[in-house]
Amino acid sequence: MQDQPPTNPGRKPGQTGAERREDERADVSGKVRVPTLTRMPEGYEVLEQRVGRAVGQWVLQVRCDCGRRWFEVEAIDSTHCPACGSLVYVDIQAPSK
Repeated sequence: MQDQPPTNPGRKPGQTGAERREDERADVSGKVRVPTLTRMPEGYEVLEQRVGRAVGQWVLQVRCDCGRRWFEVEAIDSTHCPACGSLVYVDIQAPSK
């Protein structure tokens, strides 16, 4: 049984690699480029708007057994409570939905 090369769905039977379809464009290096769009297909609406950047930071709310709450801007494993002074281990819980 002879091995046959895989078929290319974009090629017609008997078409060699050097032949191109009419709607394909080639650049100077001979590579085939995708046809350019001159207008959007029906049903598409294009909106342009200005894009900006933002910086975010996670804030961790910590609550001691004594009831004191405070915030940390870095993830911590343990800290001292500012109210009662006890060493508290921080157990980060998933947000409730």
